[in-house]
Amino acid sequence: MRHIASAWLSCIALLVGVGNGAVASADDIGSDSTTPVQVSFVAPLQLFSKETRVYGIRCNLIAGKNAYVYGLDFGLVGISTEEVFGVQLGAVNAAAHCNALQISPFYNGATRGGNAIQIGMYNDLQGDMQDAVAGTSYGLQIGVMNAVGWAITDSRPLGAGLYEVTESHNTQADFNGVQVGYFGNCVGGTMTGLQANAAINFVYGSLHGVQIAPLANVTHGKESYGLQACGIINVGGSMKGVQISCANMDDDFQGIQIGAFNMCKRLKGVQIGAINIVTQGPIPFFPGVNIGF
Repeated sequence: MRHIASAWLSCIALLVGVGNGAVASADDIGSDSTTPVQVSFVAPLQLFSKETRVYGIRCNLIAGKNAYVYGLDFGLVGISTEEVFGVQLGAVNAAAHCNALQISPFYNGATRGGNAIQIGMYNDLQGDMQDAVAGTSYGLQIGVMNAVGWAITDSRPLGAGLYEVTESHNTQADFNGVQVGYFGNCVGGTMTGLQANAAINFVYGSLHGVQIAPLANVTHGKESYGLQACGIINVGGSMKGVQISCANMDDDFQGIQIGAFNMCKRLKGVQIGAINIVTQGPIPFFPGVNIGF
């Protein structure tokens, strides 16, 4: 969490220094220009050009766009094409690199990740633009759907500013922090921390931490460790730790599996359940309690 704290301290320092700045004139709107206040109707219909850096407050009557925003960004749609530090409040909050608190009833996004707290219906770090790159993001996501590390690589226009996604891929971005969701939590790389969801948790890489969900917990990595607790099924690649569910399925497993149905290829630990299967073990099937070495 030190990354988030650093972002907040930077934001406070910038806001304190706003009083010494001056609003850029109409003849001085280059990439090095700054302003403490920006008002946008629909970009580019705004007081200052998108190249002007905002150190203070930006008000987006409909949609505002600037490369850099440091401070408070509020309104209907707020877009920062390079970086945002501070707070974004809007129906849609979008940034490239985000060190901010983003709160929206609909969408929060950062195409190059960052240190973020996102609260909204759909929260997305590293994965909604074609220039998304792999890396590590830190923070907290609370929403209906939370995603880290998935990118749209191709789309086609439908008209009226709308696009249809025709191809997407996993950028394998890592996430250190907490995801709390209702429909699904998804991480394209390694997840370090906690995933808690009312439906499904999915980690394409390795899990280092805890997954809790009523329907399914899934991880594909070869170096996962921690706890998976689920009502229906836990699925892991190579896992060290504890799995508790109706069904537990892994390749290599070290630890304790507790469920009605437990299955893995190789076991170092204990299976407790009605059906215990180790496909490459000396005893491939044993009910009740099965021990592997």
